[in-house]
Amino acid sequence: MKKKEITKPKARTTDNQGAKNFTGIRFWLFSGLLILIYTFTASYTFNSRVQVYGDNTSYYILGKALTEGEGYTEIHHLEKAKHYHYPPGYPVFMSLMMRIGGDGVLLQKYANVIVLGLGLLLLFWIACQITGEKILAFVACTYVSLNPSLLQFSSAMMSEVLFFTLSMGTLVVFLRWKDRPGIVPLISFIVLMAA
Repeated sequence: MKKKEITKPKARTTDNQGAKNFTGIRFWLFSGLLILIYTFTASYTFNSRVQVYGDNTSYYILGKALTEGEGYTEIHHLEKAKHYHYPPGYPVFMSLMMRIGGDGVLLQKYANVIVLGLGLLLLFWIACQITGEKILAFVACTYVSLNPSLLQFSSAMMSEVLFFTLSMGTLVVFLRWKDRPGIVPLISFIVLMAA
């Protein structure tokens, strides 16, 4: 009498390879769909007025001071005192946007919306890496893209959006560095952490 051979069940394969090298068709399909959903919701909730609360006007004034070569000062006061309260990361970003396209408030708001879209794509990549499932990562990132607070911050001149995107960039560099250690990814990781 022959013994039955016990076979191990096949390991479940995931479609994570496309997330690792950005070549999987499903990765790009879900990325495009995520950006379409975000673009629709961001355009629907976009507020072109300056917010009357928060730090947005302070950031704008500090960015304008950097653009005009006044340094990190409060140019809206007569004495133009040096500023010590807010960190300079977001005003430097605003200053770069002012140098590129002028000092309009709408440019700053549009730049924030684009930066949040980039942050969502980075979050999608991270979620694909961690879960190995593109559908689960897509659903999770879609929920994030529909978050009312995040959408409100994206159309205001607030530093939270840039912080979110730089944090996601730091995690991407860390995950890539973990696979391929070297000096360039390490320096990128340190720079993003400092920002």
